[in-house]
Amino acid sequence: MKLPKSARLHHRSLQERLFSDGSKLIEYPIKMMWRPLTQKELEENFRSRVPDLIGPVQVLVSVPKKKRRKAVDRVLMRRRIREAFRLGRSPLLEAVAALPDVRTVSIGLVYMKEENASFADISRKLERLMARLCEKLNENRDAIPKTECDVY
Repeated sequence: MKLPKSARLHHRSLQERLFSDGSKLIEYPIKMMWRPLTQKELEENFRSRVPDLIGPVQVLVSVPKKKRRKAVDRVLMRRRIREAFRLGRSPLLEAVAALPDVRTVSIGLVYMKEENASFADISRKLERLMARLCEKLNENRDAIPKTECDVY
């Protein structure tokens, strides 16, 4: 199964803002840049209207050529990270849905290791990162019932 198009961060203006203004979490070998966006902030990024295909969580996966020289290795690591994100994103989706003023959360995942990591390792590290992100998001809300993210 694929990650749906609505879950992919492909708008250049949102990507630039994510890497310039976003917050950062690191769980080696993955660095997560994240930025919550309200409806008003989303509207400021587009000229006419906000596209319909912007989901509650959008992700961008990057494997730098400087770290993984061969294209087959970069593609392999991108696929592993995307699949681990797809399988473990449901608690994060619930946490974002519970936030009243946040429309979407943009996430950038950057692979930083010079060797290929196993899927199990990536999955475990990404799960920790998403749990920490849930904690950060939950700090910003008041009087909202706890979600599945709080269990981690």
